Amino acid sequence: MIVSKSDFSTVLVVGTTKGETKSLRVKTKHINRLKQYAFTICLTLLLLTVTIIFLSLEVSKIKQERISYGEEIARLKSQIPVAPDTLRARNYIQDIEIKLEKITKKFGSVTAVDDFSATIEDGEFISILGPSGCGKTTVLRMIAGFEKATSGVISIDDRVILEADNGKMLTFVPPEKRGVGMVFQSYAVWPHMNVFDNVGYPLKIKKLKKDEIRTKVHKALEMVHLTEYADRMPSQLSGGQQQRVALARALVSEPTLLLLDEPLSNLDAKLREAMRFEIKELQTKLGITVVYVTHDQSEAMAMSDKIIVMNRGVIQQVDTPMKIYETPVND
Repeated sequence: MIVSKSDFSTVLVVGTTKGETKSLRVKTKHINRLKQYAFTICLTLLLLTVTIIFLSLEVSKIKQERISYGEEIARLKSQIPVAPDTLRARNYIQDIEIKLEKITKKFGSVTAVDDFSATIEDGEFISILGPSGCGKTTVLRMIAGFEKATSGVISIDDRVILEADNGKMLTFVPPEKRGVGMVFQSYAVWPHMNVFDNVGYPLKIKKLKKDEIRTKVHKALEMVHLTEYADRMPSQLSGGQQQRVALARALVSEPTLLLLDEPLSNLDAKLREAMRFEIKELQTKLGITVVYVTHDQSEAMAMSDKIIVMNRGVIQQVDTPMKIYETPVND
């Protein structure tokens, strides 16, 4: 009787010849290898099962978050009042339609906006959504008249305000004659003027009578809930109040179109949400057409009737917030 030790166990070998002992050793090694393979396979299957369970839980979590996000958007929209027809009956604003046809803007060899075409219906709240540097502010500035397009046509209610062809300007209406109000990202509130003078400045430039200026300014301040702050200086106002001053100044001339260039980006989260509702409520109340530039998806989803998604100067998708949320054309 011979006792032989393998790598993993002690094997009792019965026999007297060396050949029989070697054969049994080889078989034992094969069995041990099979045991190793079986253990590895079982461990792999176990890890695979755990991974599948984890991924299933994550997918379920993402689906639940999507449902919750959709419900939140619906909740936010449900809190926005419906525009009353009486304001339009009083002809506070005109019915207008804005068309941008094949707008291209180049800065030297860089194309900031490429073949941008869109139609903005009367009374719509349109958001241009995209990352920094995608060309959304450039589009807004071309509508306002602060930038000239390289080529393309912009018209407001069939009145051409800009027409260019390969760098040659065929038609250009200056900003002050477009009937457009604009609110900038930095507010642009004059620090040496009080609230009343800041809001009334556009009317002063138009050389309106003092009584008319006073009436219009008080009306604008009442819209943004700043009537009691008329004599205060900007340094005595919070960020949200300064933003309301800028908004009142943009509305005081009763523009046909209101342009907003990331107006809430400098506010904290809580104030930003409150101002969202104020802007949307005001737009709904007046029935005015708004083009709103933002990189914040939640802002665009909560406030807009329609969203234009941009990237690298090109329109990627135009649709309602819910359709963009449910069926985006890309990730």
